[in-house]
Amino acid sequence: MYKDKSGSNNPMYGKSHSPETLAKLRKKVYVYEVIGSERKLIKVYDSTVTAKTDLHIGYDTLKKCCKTQKIYKGKIYSYYPL
Repeated sequence: MYKDKSGSNNPMYGKSHSPETLAKLRKKVYVYEVIGSERKLIKVYDSTVTAKTDLHIGYDTLKKCCKTQKIYKGKIYSYYPL
């Protein structure tokens, strides 16, 4: 089955996704700094890939922090604005 859909037999072979589709696939990451009970927005990343490379965090850690929205090293990471 793998060979049946590889190369030119794949329906997406030679095609690329439109910018609108790529925007739907990417997830924004919002980074907040926690000072006492106050949250301050530091930066918004366009995708998890740029966020993990810039923040030097593993993908699994970033994903877990965004889902739970708990404080990790003095910052809160989220997929949605708080």
